[in-house]
Amino acid sequence: MQDNQNLFGMSSLKQQEFNNLSEQQKIQKALNYTRNLVFDSLDLEDQDLVFSDDLQSFTLQNIEVSPFPTESRKVMKYIETSLLQQFLDKNNFIEINNYSVIFVNIDDLSYHNFENILNLDHLFGNVEFKLKSSKIVTDKIQTFIIQGSTENLLLLDKLNYYTQPLNATQRGGKRLIFHSNQLSYCLTEMIEKSNFFDKKQFMKVNNVFRLNNFAPGDKKFKSHYDTPFADKSQGLYSKYTMLIYLTGNKEVQNEQPPLAIENISFKKISENSCIIFDQQLQHEGNAYFDNNKIFIRTELIYKIDGLNYNEKVAQMFNMACYMTKEIDQQQYSADLFNKCVKMRYNIPDEKEELKKVYLFKRNLDIVYVTDGNYYWFPLYVPLELIGTLIVLDYFSGKVYSLKNIKIQTKLIKNIDNSKNEEEIDKFIFDIVNQQNFEDEEITESRAQFLQDLEDYVPKTLCENFTFYQCGCGLLHKDDMTQAKQLFKIEKINAVKNLKNILNQNSVLIFDNLIKINLDEIKTELNSNNERNGLSSGKIIFSNQLNIQNSINFASCNCEQEIYEEDVMLFRTKKLNTFRLPQILFKMQTEGIKLSIDMFKNGFIYNSTDTFQQPYTNKDETYKNHKKKQKQYRKQQYGKYYKQYFPQQESDSSSENEESDNDDQNSYDEDQNSDESNYMIYSYNENKLDEESVNDKDSQESEQEDEPNRCNQKYPEKQKSKDRESVALKNQKKLVKKDYS
Repeated sequence: MQDNQNLFGMSSLKQQEFNNLSEQQKIQKALNYTRNLVFDSLDLEDQDLVFSDDLQSFTLQNIEVSPFPTESRKVMKYIETSLLQQFLDKNNFIEINNYSVIFVNIDDLSYHNFENILNLDHLFGNVEFKLKSSKIVTDKIQTFIIQGSTENLLLLDKLNYYTQPLNATQRGGKRLIFHSNQLSYCLTEMIEKSNFFDKKQFMKVNNVFRLNNFAPGDKKFKSHYDTPFADKSQGLYSKYTMLIYLTGNKEVQNEQPPLAIENISFKKISENSCIIFDQQLQHEGNAYFDNNKIFIRTELIYKIDGLNYNEKVAQMFNMACYMTKEIDQQQYSADLFNKCVKMRYNIPDEKEELKKVYLFKRNLDIVYVTDGNYYWFPLYVPLELIGTLIVLDYFSGKVYSLKNIKIQTKLIKNIDNSKNEEEIDKFIFDIVNQQNFEDEEITESRAQFLQDLEDYVPKTLCENFTFYQCGCGLLHKDDMTQAKQLFKIEKINAVKNLKNILNQNSVLIFDNLIKINLDEIKTELNSNNERNGLSSGKIIFSNQLNIQNSINFASCNCEQEIYEEDVMLFRTKKLNTFRLPQILFKMQTEGIKLSIDMFKNGFIYNSTDTFQQPYTNKDETYKNHKKKQKQYRKQQYGKYYKQYFPQQESDSSSENEESDNDDQNSYDEDQNSDESNYMIYSYNENKLDEESVNDKDSQESEQEDEPNRCNQKYPEKQKSKDRESVALKNQKKLVKKDYS
């Protein structure tokens, strides 16, 4: 306790000393702070230093950024140094191997830039790998030793491009996400050349990789399912996760194993071990006790046609993605992702139904409610304006000229999830129709804070209208009537003023400043109107946005077949074009309920039988096992071997002797005398619980958010090296599009 007080006192003193510095001295101090932060050498007393947003900030791609962490910009990103040099002198930012550090506000990020993916293709120009020593743990888990240019993989750690994952509250360690077509090609070639796999419908190793680094003592990855990669337009889906361990542990860890997959615990893992397992398997991981745990994660992608579409899965996936950007909902987002995977594979779920989260939101004068898939708006807001507000909310957009004004959010805590859909809708509409966003009176200082809105927001916004039907403390009926009339006027003015704002200013969506012309937003009614004359239909946008990166988030590639009203990304050589998605609406007596399906990621497998066929070539693995067993027995029994095992000796004469000379699929014990211990694992009686007893207090869950899987194809230069069969080449033509 005393130590904490002393540390707090030292931090306060450090902050006071910093505030007394000149501006240039502050910049240098902030840069030194950032350098120490990047290289994990920050002193405890410096950790609480706060730097002003105004200190050397600048606008990059229409987003305010800083070269060091500030009051509101705390998310670290790496960008190419050549880009940053357009804004700052080389002495005013931290550079690491051609990339430099900037910091942004998480509210300024969206699905195209949540994750920081670096292109590191240049590091893998002449690499080659091969698999050795296959071991079948189960039909759905297999281990290997990977040999070849593994030192190139470990060099990634030396680059120190690590950042904290967005869901850092859910998991430990740090991570680098990088893209490499070259590494993808080499690992794909490694698998195709080996005889360990049934390569039917296998297409490639994903070209987006996650390098994870866990120091001893770091929090664990909590129990989770990996979200499958999905590219609906090409019929490409991941089936298996590949883990490549670049470091190992010498101390066997019984209670906190480095990796646990279902009921199998891997207690000791050696350097350059590779584990491949089915993505229907639940797993978790701990840091090593005696070493940094550094490993690469990717997946094997297959061609799978004819998958079914489940609307409930799509809705849950949309909610999971949406809640990723809500800092207080990381656990809920992780639970949603896990539940999606279970539904895709038809895995029985014995856990209680998730309690749905509803958020009460306010953008300027308009209030609404959302769960990340559905939206509830009051009737007085026109549909074209609702469509605009949903787009701004879902994609973290904002009115660009009002930079200090953000969408406000509050959690609705008193919704009874046991009610049916109609009852919940009515409860929510009561909120949006009768409740203002502010709980307290907007004071004079609060009104001053909203000065950017003074040209648009009526002064009566500063009056307190919380629940209008209850009287709000008004003593007389006439006062109540007057209050309701004032509120009605406010609603009319809110719509009018918001229209004026959009007509006079651009909005920022996906790094684009665009003008939204409300007259160009069309509504299309369904031919069969609902009962009571209430209509339903969809809102259609004509706006198209140019974006630098494909919108691939949470393992979902958003490129779709070209339908006029759907989400579309048209890839060209230099840019992508994004069309704002259509929004479905249904008019009700109390309000308007709408839905948006951004990702259209509701695929489910027709039958889990498609995954019962092991991905391992059992015949080849069994042959290698018999060969090594024979060698071992010969060493043990010497000249008595033929006497004790005459049948095996006779069988061996009929075997194909080429397998004895195949160093591709055999493990040379002389290279590693501890072969039997390169991977130590055990079987547990029970499968993993999604929340173990020791973790219930922390309520954390590992969720590999699988960000942003780019789906670029292999470089042209690699075709000369390709030794695939003609049949496989023809199959791969389906996915190797020429984007030039």
